[in-house]
Amino acid sequence: MSLCNLTPNTHQKFLFVGNRLKVLQAMLQTCHNLTICMQSQTYAARTLQTSLSPKHKKHCYEFSSKKELLALVQSLEFDVLVSNGCPYILPISQIQKPHQIFINCHPSLLPNLKGNHPINGAILFHQPSGATCHIMTNEIDSGAIISQVPVYNDDNISLPLLYQMCFLAEKEAFLLAMQRDFKPDENFLSHSTPPIPYYTRANSHLELDFHTQSTQHIIDTIKAFAMQTQGAYLKCNSSVRFIDAKLISNPFLERTFEQSRLNDILLSFDNHILCKREEGFLQLTLANKSKIPQSLTKNACDIKSQTCITDSHTYNISHHCNTPQTTIKANMESSHAQTSIFSQDSYAKALLEPLLYNQKQIFHFSYTQGSDFFSNTAIIEPIPNTPYFDMSSPYGYGGYFSNSSDINFLRNALEAQAQEARKRNIIAEFIRFHPHFSSTPHFAHLLDFFDNTREIIATTTDTQARWQSYSSRLRGKLRKSLQALQVSQSYDTELFHTLYTQTMQRNNADKFYFFDIAYFKTLLQMPQCVMLQATFEGKIAAMGIFLFDSLCGYYHLGANADISLDKNLNAMGALFEHFFEIAKDKGISQCILGGGRGNDKQDSLFVFKKQFSTHILPFTIGGKIYDKQIYQTLKANTESTIFLAYRISQDSHKVADKEIARGGGQYGFIYRFGFGFFCGFNFGFNHNPRFSFCFNGFNATPELRFKAVAKAKALPYLRTAYTPLSIPTIDSKPKPLRKAYA
Repeated sequence: MSLCNLTPNTHQKFLFVGNRLKVLQAMLQTCHNLTICMQSQTYAARTLQTSLSPKHKKHCYEFSSKKELLALVQSLEFDVLVSNGCPYILPISQIQKPHQIFINCHPSLLPNLKGNHPINGAILFHQPSGATCHIMTNEIDSGAIISQVPVYNDDNISLPLLYQMCFLAEKEAFLLAMQRDFKPDENFLSHSTPPIPYYTRANSHLELDFHTQSTQHIIDTIKAFAMQTQGAYLKCNSSVRFIDAKLISNPFLERTFEQSRLNDILLSFDNHILCKREEGFLQLTLANKSKIPQSLTKNACDIKSQTCITDSHTYNISHHCNTPQTTIKANMESSHAQTSIFSQDSYAKALLEPLLYNQKQIFHFSYTQGSDFFSNTAIIEPIPNTPYFDMSSPYGYGGYFSNSSDINFLRNALEAQAQEARKRNIIAEFIRFHPHFSSTPHFAHLLDFFDNTREIIATTTDTQARWQSYSSRLRGKLRKSLQALQVSQSYDTELFHTLYTQTMQRNNADKFYFFDIAYFKTLLQMPQCVMLQATFEGKIAAMGIFLFDSLCGYYHLGANADISLDKNLNAMGALFEHFFEIAKDKGISQCILGGGRGNDKQDSLFVFKKQFSTHILPFTIGGKIYDKQIYQTLKANTESTIFLAYRISQDSHKVADKEIARGGGQYGFIYRFGFGFFCGFNFGFNHNPRFSFCFNGFNATPELRFKAVAKAKALPYLRTAYTPLSIPTIDSKPKPLRKAYA
């Protein structure tokens, strides 16, 4: 928009607040009553000192803190405040007077890319860019949109050029907004979730790891921070920074360096180096004063920060407070002996099966002070369309473990863990506690979320005591099923895969919800798992997978065939009885069957399992927020109030909140995104006739249940050696779904 076509504003008093010049230059020409509040010690402030006319210098102020800025804003008279590059979030509702308008010029196409560094984010995530003028609110870069100007950036536009284009677009967006008398444009109303809601640069975003990161990720990162004042850098050597990257495919180079290894530095010339990648050759341009590195893939071990990267998927973090090493070792060994299978390294690593979980990592943390010990194992997972992460306890019963009830020690341990989490851009954590860990209640007042209102079913492995606790009706059903069925161990993952796939096909599930056979094969390679099958007249009636550790046995996953439902065989009950006896032979005194789908004690799944119960145990979950600002910003995109609500899609959370309001909300939603307490899927035990499967989880909508299973692709299952049986054919004839409890 040309300034020549705009009538100067003479009737309103304007106040400019910020540190950028393009919008201010337009205001100097169009706003007769203008006061300036410029951030001190900035390029813009230094420029104004030499270029501003005497008339405007009389009305120009500088601020160096939020307190100074608020004092200026509250003391000056104005009708319209224009923020452009203001480094502080203003409490609009507290300082705005009835006649005043507060607007902001932001270098992105809101609501996409809110935050401090949207231009970096636009390149990093390949997002369209531009500028927006909007009404300010107490929230970051929120409020009704008045005008927008796109700049049509593409991969050929460099970061410095995109900065200039966006600043020019801010100027144009302001002029358009002034032409509209700063009234919001309803054409910009949108209820859809933006691709990248928020982006603020963090040091870890600039790190380059040639060993683990893809070539495209490396190129995107370098281009996103391609300025001398920024510059992506080697994770193993932060003094080596790059400002440009280009992938080259050339037959001569391929022939010349055919024997070279990946990531070798092949050539160095001027301020460039050439390295070999799988896709071709990567030409990298070094920033000023950066020395040519000897290697791009040096392993890093930062002893000072106590963070050791042992492989591409694992962070091992230990904090020891002036404790002799022998004491530390003894404490760790005794403590780990008590932890569940869900907290052990072998189990957590199974969740990182390359084909399914290549973006996830393991977070190990321990903290020792004297004889007090704290440990935690969690799975780090990227938050889609953001540079941030959250983490959760590995599926099942794991969570925090400590041998101490000292609140001060536990508080110190959690604070040390929080520091490590923030270094990794981890903004929140979801915790599942083992019902047998005595330290669990001591975390109640140290977490942002703590709930122990759910109940789970546990059963003794003492055969006589268990059968005495059974009702006469259940004893009769079990005798009948044990007599009619043959139960044995199975290693046939193809059979289980077929049974599961048929369940999905019967329910017309999307392809997204089907598992590859490799998934099940990976599960049964674990050393502490038994998969059992029940057959009737040579046909499979049901299959189940069960886990064991020194604490308990765990029912983990099961599937019923049509024949079990048709003939009311109670095949899963027969599998349970064999499971209990196997656990007894292993010296285990108790088995956990899990709970129902919600807090409703009349839930059919809970009622079914309760038939076998000799103990009712509390199941506790918790949550810890490590970056409240980012967490609240992401959470603002959903109406839900549950923990980690930002992982709920706009389309599903309203239904989920309604369906799981009875107490399952904290659980059902987490299933949707693979954070679920997967300790007993029961394919065939669902009371809802629309579906022939359910899980030992929480009251969730059918959509959430399907998606939960889909995201559970890398659940590890553990195996012990038993004599396999030749596998009969499966009864796969499609039949109407029906109630499985009888």
